[in-house]
Amino acid sequence: MGKSIELAWILFPLAVSIIVLDPLSPKWSVCSLFLSSIPLIMWLVRRWSMRYWALWISAFLVFQALLSPLVTNQDYITLEPDLKKVVIVESGIPGISGRQVISTDHMGFRTTARVDYSSDKPFRIFAIGASTTEEIYLDDHKTWTNLLQEKLRSYIRGRKIEVINTGVSGLRARHYFATLKKVSSLKADMALFLPGINDWNHHVIKSFMGAFGRTRLILSSMFFLKRTLLGMAGNKLRRKLFGMHEINASPETTRGEYYAKKRGSLFRPHKIEFEPNRVDTEYYYYLQKISGKCKQEHIDCIFLTQPNGYKPKSSKDFRAGFWMTPPQEDYTLTFDSLVHLARMYNSFLLSFAKNHEQWSCDLDADVPPSFDYMYDECHFNEKGAALVSSLLFECIRNRVSRAIKN
Repeated sequence: MGKSIELAWILFPLAVSIIVLDPLSPKWSVCSLFLSSIPLIMWLVRRWSMRYWALWISAFLVFQALLSPLVTNQDYITLEPDLKKVVIVESGIPGISGRQVISTDHMGFRTTARVDYSSDKPFRIFAIGASTTEEIYLDDHKTWTNLLQEKLRSYIRGRKIEVINTGVSGLRARHYFATLKKVSSLKADMALFLPGINDWNHHVIKSFMGAFGRTRLILSSMFFLKRTLLGMAGNKLRRKLFGMHEINASPETTRGEYYAKKRGSLFRPHKIEFEPNRVDTEYYYYLQKISGKCKQEHIDCIFLTQPNGYKPKSSKDFRAGFWMTPPQEDYTLTFDSLVHLARMYNSFLLSFAKNHEQWSCDLDADVPPSFDYMYDECHFNEKGAALVSSLLFECIRNRVSRAIKN
């Protein structure tokens, strides 16, 4: 094998690692760059034995990444299991302040008490969604899932009720279906689905994505370290060696730095009008699969519309805090396009639920678009989470009560 071919083979894992770098997962990105640099460092030593092993290590990195989608469910994503941390919100996130304890159980789900997933005695509700379900800046006891659990427990006597939060930032309908398949084996009685903004932003980004963007999307689905066999094995080994993360002695402090750099996306100079007449085909496909799985497993599935700030009555100050129009891009949709997308996706979800004989709750109709309830165009603050829990309680309490009696 010629040196130029050897070098190209050695550089391939490193090049892919650079292409699929995820700014939202800096630790995993650093680990990926480190591992993919090892073959190059060994190859540069210029000893035959080192170059030989460098080629094999490079081949291993590529092979395990290609094999991973075949032997694992890449769409099933959770938060880090057995996580415990403290975040002190000082400023920068309207409506959230002070000490927030964020934790997950051994499944990677947010709960406020130990859950015995093998027991079918409690009435078990799984909340399935993305960041608006996860609520990663809110204390375990302030999330809408926990507040809903408390309201249902006060209203319904005679059987314990558990509301388990499976949300993870960035997920879409295809991931919700994977989560549903998992929780269907965990004695699920009811599932609450909060889809929306990630799916319609995926629709937008796909529509305006160039060749490089499409290549990056394909490569990231296969080569992002966290999702590969090597990454999963490393994560399991770390948890086995070090156990549960203890609450930080020195809590993490945030002043909303992540959002400060991104806000004001509506003012990007490159503006695009985009008003499609139908939802993304992938979104519709996975909603159908979710509905079918719910009926097959006899799980009462309830679809929730996505509250958002894309409404004509949103104030100028509130609009200035937007950053998902869409995120991580050098262009923005016009405000009218955003209003159209939000209305279309939420209306479609309600009609889909009705046509497929599923229950729905129109949260978007009753959550005002303002910093009183959201710290940006869609994420709930403390007051917003409390409002969502109350709206959901009114929407599902009789349904839960009947299910328990039956």
